[in-house]
Amino acid sequence: MFLWTKLYHDSFLYFVCNEYCSNAEFEKLKQHKIKTIIIALLAASFNFLPIVNFFAPFFAIIMFFHCIMQLKSKEA
Repeated sequence: MFLWTKLYHDSFLYFVCNEYCSNAEFEKLKQHKIKTIIIALLAASFNFLPIVNFFAPFFAIIMFFHCIMQLKSKEA
């Protein structure tokens, strides 16, 4: 579970921020590590559900996108 959480957190956070955030916004979003780790933990738990595990990365990227956009709108 820890490895999936780490994988999702690092890769999807960088992927979403690379597409939609500036460097300054990315540094601000790094401060919200607890919230993004919880999102990654939830997404990693989908890997242990039959049938849903095929779609787990897609759910994870959608959850990270919404989380990042919500945090960005609060910062602005």
